[in-house]
Amino acid sequence: MGFLANSCAVFDRGCWGEAIRIATCMRVLFHDTKYSTSLIEHLNAKDINLITSLPETPEPPEGFSDYCNIIPFSMGVLSMSKQGVSYGPLLNDFVQGSTCVLPFEKWWNQIIWSTSTHNQLTRKEIALVATNQDGGAHVDKNLDEKYEEYSTMSHGKMVAQGKDSRKEVSITDMHLVALRTMGNEVIKSPDFLALLK
Repeated sequence: MGFLANSCAVFDRGCWGEAIRIATCMRVLFHDTKYSTSLIEHLNAKDINLITSLPETPEPPEGFSDYCNIIPFSMGVLSMSKQGVSYGPLLNDFVQGSTCVLPFEKWWNQIIWSTSTHNQLTRKEIALVATNQDGGAHVDKNLDEKYEEYSTMSHGKMVAQGKDSRKEVSITDMHLVALRTMGNEVIKSPDFLALLK
């Protein structure tokens, strides 16, 4: 938990690359394999609920085999202020009775980015590719194709036009923003915090 909180704080000071270490914490906390056991499995705590910043992904309408369900700013938020336009993570607090939570397995496997039924990524996929291929624990010559698209493509620009100025921001690094938002969801989830007591 200390590693996760520290990485979130470093990200918030402007070092967005720290999001890859957030992904590594997620893998240690949540991912089980034949050779390794997650911390929540060690704690027998896979029944916890975690905050989700997203609604559930809708099912494709009947008759649409490749329904284009675009979630372009899924785990981030666009902000405008006197300093200009910015794109960053969702850092909402938990509010009893109004914040949406999901059971762990549903949260971990929730689709958080989608351009079609064939091009989607879950929290688990983003965290594992960031860890296993993009520098968290290993670096691969080639990244997962969907993750690479998510992490490298520009998703457009937002422009704020004032009387005497014009500010614009490119929507990029969505994978890093998503990982920071995931960190926020975990460290503000009451069920997860209860495990630390």
